[in-house]
Amino acid sequence: MTLDGEKDHSRSHRGLTRAQVIDAALVIIDGQGTGALTMRRLADALGVYPATIYWHAGNRAELVAHVCRHILSGIEVPDVSELSWDEWIRRFAYETRRTFSEHPNLAADFASEIHVSSTGLSVANNLLSVLTRAGFRTEDLVPAYNTVLAGIFGWISAEFATEPALNDADWATAFEHTLSNVDADEMPALHDALPEISNRGFMLRWASGRTAPMGESFEFAMETMIAGLGVMLRKTGSSNAR
Repeated sequence: MTLDGEKDHSRSHRGLTRAQVIDAALVIIDGQGTGALTMRRLADALGVYPATIYWHAGNRAELVAHVCRHILSGIEVPDVSELSWDEWIRRFAYETRRTFSEHPNLAADFASEIHVSSTGLSVANNLLSVLTRAGFRTEDLVPAYNTVLAGIFGWISAEFATEPALNDADWATAFEHTLSNVDADEMPALHDALPEISNRGFMLRWASGRTAPMGESFEFAMETMIAGLGVMLRKTGSSNAR
């Protein structure tokens, strides 16, 4: 800040690093969501002109890609040769969810945009290596690959979806009341499951996974996915032990 209270924009692009830009962008996303990230807001937060942000990170889409790459690079999984194919996918799934749970605003929007980065290529290469080693070949490899990534990232995006805007402070109470008064004759299956599924099932919850994590359901989904992949391997007779 200058003495007269105005922001000091004197720092040039040489006084700022791309890593600092990415970190500052992530702070905005974590605090206010991806929609709040603008080049002007980020520049103000860093005390520079917007042109400096463009210099370091490109346009907004490129900036978001940098942030996503930064998060993806934090996902720690063993070398593809250290675990069986199913255990590697299991570890990758849980580590990915853990990493994105620390940045739920980004998790909620991650699957809604196409992200291309060198880190993403590394993730793709590792998964393809694991699936190929498992025995997936030719026409089965692409569906298996898409099933794993969509199963993991799609779940995470849905679990950490944002709650409705707080323009109606009583919306959660109202929805809970509606759910608890479901007619047993009109919707018997839903009525009978309510004690267990209220606020724990998609389309039947009023709290995001940010405050009401869905860990047990995630585990079930991943085990089901992995078991299904195993069935497909046995069906084609192409499974190998590792």
